[in-house]
Amino acid sequence: MLRLGLISVILLLVYSPAIPADPSSSATTPFAWPLKRELQISSGFGDGRPGRFHMGIDLRTGGKIGAPVYAPEDGFIRRISTSYFGYGKGLYLAGKSGRTYVFGHLNDFNKKIGSFVEQRQLASRRYYQDIKPDAADLPVKKGELIAHSGQTGAGAPHLHFEIRDAENRPLNPLLFPGIRLKDTTPPKFKAVWLTYLDDHSLFADGQREIKLKPIMDKTGRTRVTDTILVTGRFAVKTAVEDVVAPGSFAIGPQRLTLTIDGRVYHSVAYDRLDYAENKLSLLDRDPDPDKNDYARVYALFRKPGNILSNYQSEVPGDGTFADTVEGFHTIVIEAADAFGNTRRLEFTIRYSPFKANIADAANAGLPDSLTKSSIAPSAEPGTFKIIDDGFLFTVPTTGGIDRLTGAIATDRGMDTLAFRRISQSRFAGFYRPAADVAFIDRIVIVGPSARVSDTIVLGMHHLFPGQPAQIKHGDDLTIEAGAGDLFGNALLMVKDTLLPPPASGRFIHRPFALLPDWLAFASPIELIVQVPVLPDTNKTAFYIHKEGNRWSWIGRRVDVENDWLTATVSGGGAYAVLSDTVAPTITDLNIAEKASLTSGRPQIRCTVADELSGFEDDRNFEITIDGKWIIPEYDIDRKLLTGKPHWTIHGSSHRLEITVRDRCGNTTTVARTFHVLAKTGPR
Repeated sequence: MLRLGLISVILLLVYSPAIPADPSSSATTPFAWPLKRELQISSGFGDGRPGRFHMGIDLRTGGKIGAPVYAPEDGFIRRISTSYFGYGKGLYLAGKSGRTYVFGHLNDFNKKIGSFVEQRQLASRRYYQDIKPDAADLPVKKGELIAHSGQTGAGAPHLHFEIRDAENRPLNPLLFPGIRLKDTTPPKFKAVWLTYLDDHSLFADGQREIKLKPIMDKTGRTRVTDTILVTGRFAVKTAVEDVVAPGSFAIGPQRLTLTIDGRVYHSVAYDRLDYAENKLSLLDRDPDPDKNDYARVYALFRKPGNILSNYQSEVPGDGTFADTVEGFHTIVIEAADAFGNTRRLEFTIRYSPFKANIADAANAGLPDSLTKSSIAPSAEPGTFKIIDDGFLFTVPTTGGIDRLTGAIATDRGMDTLAFRRISQSRFAGFYRPAADVAFIDRIVIVGPSARVSDTIVLGMHHLFPGQPAQIKHGDDLTIEAGAGDLFGNALLMVKDTLLPPPASGRFIHRPFALLPDWLAFASPIELIVQVPVLPDTNKTAFYIHKEGNRWSWIGRRVDVENDWLTATVSGGGAYAVLSDTVAPTITDLNIAEKASLTSGRPQIRCTVADELSGFEDDRNFEITIDGKWIIPEYDIDRKLLTGKPHWTIHGSSHRLEITVRDRCGNTTTVARTFHVLAKTGPR
């Protein structure tokens, strides 16, 4: 890299934290924080989640359940939800200010709210509830105990807390007054990337992206010391995190601003979000190339299809940079947290426009037989990866090859690609198909003597937003994408794959992969498999492959007449149609056969697990004593099923039955007889 010295520029944009505008009332209306303990943050507002934003903040509870949760202001409970997933036990409090406060993963409600929910659970014989009480049903006062924190739904013990405006848009709680946190530490930059977005440029190592490591001196000044040579249109990404207070985990910044030569190219503020834009988190973030983690890598530009309303810029466009003349440019990224602490990252680039030298390979043709040469020896074949809606090829050579050209076969004819020499024995090249190319078949590598080393088979489909697509793979697999299913142009490969079946299931159709596996769709696309003779359709469904040879349920729709099985998926990955005929297990039941119990309201506890199709909801569980239904609570992380009779049991012999069914209808029942000792009561 060239070391030409750092050109500094003063950032003209002055950051001042502001409370998000609240159309329903004055945003300064005071409220009480729901926990009276010292506040520690484990997840921040706008943090990345798979396919969505984190719409609130997570407050730590010391790794324990049972922290008292208090009403932030006068109002009423407007919604109560109980589920095994998502928020678990959740409360929605409508405040007099017009704001709504949301509390998730609760362990229990106060007595009045708990009785209100229990009555409806017993009447419907359903644990799952989504109740919307009238304003007069459950009024609350500011500071009133409304619940205790827990870990229902998912995750370790904590309290999920949201503030929403009158239009149900989440607001950043850390921007409201009265928070009992003192934060004087600015965010910290972990890395910055420059990414080419044109159709040919490569960095010196043959990659389309370069990662830069920021250095922070004793004064807190952060910079990249090298001056980077850039030859085409590029964008900036950064990894940055913020620790709010001692005991808190790292969260994302509240605001990020990118300036080039003092002009704001991209600014984003996470002060308000909109559920209608939730899926755009997939475009707001980028996976960390080292960790495949979307949470902390921010794309400081607007990708195709990204209409997130949180962006601003002084320079018209999408936040990318390109120029027609050579020169030096100063880049500054400023990260700010919700408490007004800021940190700047500065570095310099040298921009030198480069026109790719496209060699004429149109006459190279596709030979009938391939002659082995010193291009891409068999021990180290050429490779490619999908990046930025294109192909990045890397080809090794031996014997002093000084020039390579690619002949690319598409459904529109032949395209050409000039490779760039990046070392004595390695070439690289980037190819982005034109807008009228729908299928890219293969690339043939041509050396200076027109000898051909081999062919890299691509087999890629080129999909376009606004255009429906149907892809056939063999005679029995179809992938269908609707006109609105894509964010932007996308390359998609369908490939059979070899994967072992799970121990508790068998393949009904060969496994296949949609590649690249990180590909995400704006709306789910449809998979259609034709199986000549469908087995028991209740046992058969689509699954996606996970790490550790785990298979996770996707779903199914069955057309018995045509022997079709269909499902919708939201992204790339390895998929298969599997049959599950193995029943769940019930172990570690805390009531033994013929047990003598001292409580007339015994707590029932057991471990329930299923290895494949898993559980859909509360209808998969049933607990009864003497045929009388008991509310079943299930912790999906700990695989713990619990229940407690709502009446007092007396004496004699009683029969406990626990029945569990997985999604495919496989059923296990465990029964115990027991009796209750005399002189018992609720305990």
